Amino acid sequence: MSPFQVNDLTKQLVIDNISYLLNNFSSCPSFEYVICCWVMDSQDILDALEAKLKVTKEQLVTISLVCQEEQLIQRLQKDIEHHRRQPDSIPNSLARIANYKELNTIKVNVSDLTPLEAAKAIEQVVVGMVPKSNS
Repeated sequence: MSPFQVNDLTKQLVIDNISYLLNNFSSCPSFEYVICCWVMDSQDILDALEAKLKVTKEQLVTISLVCQEEQLIQRLQKDIEHHRRQPDSIPNSLARIANYKELNTIKVNVSDLTPLEAAKAIEQVVVGMVPKSNS
């Protein structure tokens, strides 16, 4: 979406699109697990998305990747330097940190993890909690 817009219509569009894709992937027996990575800092958005998914509660695991403020700033600054984010992403992100504490999700602290280590941490959580879909 360019320019990026957040309003009720675009929020509903994104929820509809994500749920459509997740439902298609999760209904395909070729996939054992489906992992969706998206920035969601509102329980209302998570609840709206979950309501549209055609999976059982046992098949769904919601995880929030969190990190310390200092690491978040460093990561965002690097993205800004590489023109992947706008400078206002730092204050916007810092303002939302507290929202993640309120989410009904499993929190995985990725402050000191590489992307590969973070992926392995997600895998450990998911594999430990979700029954295999084709078993």
